[in-house]
Amino acid sequence: MSLTAASILDSGTITAQAGSLSLKATKGDVTLSDGALVNAAGTRVVLGYSTEYAPGGAVKLVSQAGNVTIARGAKVDVSAARNPDGSLGPGYAGAVSITTSNTGTTTLQGTLDGSAKYKDTGGSFVLSTGTLVGDLPGAASRAASPRLSISRATLSCRRA
Repeated sequence: MSLTAASILDSGTITAQAGSLSLKATKGDVTLSDGALVNAAGTRVVLGYSTEYAPGGAVKLVSQAGNVTIARGAKVDVSAARNPDGSLGPGYAGAVSITTSNTGTTTLQGTLDGSAKYKDTGGSFVLSTGTLVGDLPGAASRAASPRLSISRATLSCRRA
């Protein structure tokens, strides 16, 4: 699912389980406020006697001329599918991509969930922004802030 507008303010839930979600602002900001959930988590599918795990999907947050903010209390979920007891299943997590212009700022204060049962099946995170405010996925920040559970990250902060 793709949503393009001059600016985007989300305080609700947008879900495409194991799917693709794209929020793109052409002139202003993309803001996920407190309570917002952008959910492309994997899903468990039972077909007769067979159980399959669809992998986490992809979430893209893009601001062509403004900023991207994930506020405290907001969550982006691309985690692997969960079992009925809430534990992670054997599937793969998905990907989160955040892009702003060279002069844009990305603020990461909410939760990015790309968790999976095994480290090598965890989610990926790509950030391309002018300025970063908040925690980065990585060993140091994960110890201080367990709300970031992404196993692979590519980061690019550009100078104008």
